[in-house]
Amino acid sequence: MNKKVIGIILLIIGFYFLVIYPVVTIIIVVFNIRLDFHLNYFDLWINFFWDHWWWISILIGGIGIVMIKYGRRYVLTINPESLKSDIA
Repeated sequence: MNKKVIGIILLIIGFYFLVIYPVVTIIIVVFNIRLDFHLNYFDLWINFFWDHWWWISILIGGIGIVMIKYGRRYVLTINPESLKSDIA
């Protein structure tokens, strides 16, 4: 894949992890939205999520920052002359 495409994909995923995921998590926790599933393993995972939602959101936001950093690096380090040689 072209580095510019990889950079744009990393920027989009990083933006999602940094902005959208924490907002959705806060909305779910504040409004106390519960999923009604009766699987034991899934119930344990949901209970873990409810207990540690703040730390998980911070961790995923940090991953988003790293993805934005590397995506920006990929997008900005493209040499315009190399793009002209790819087209010609």
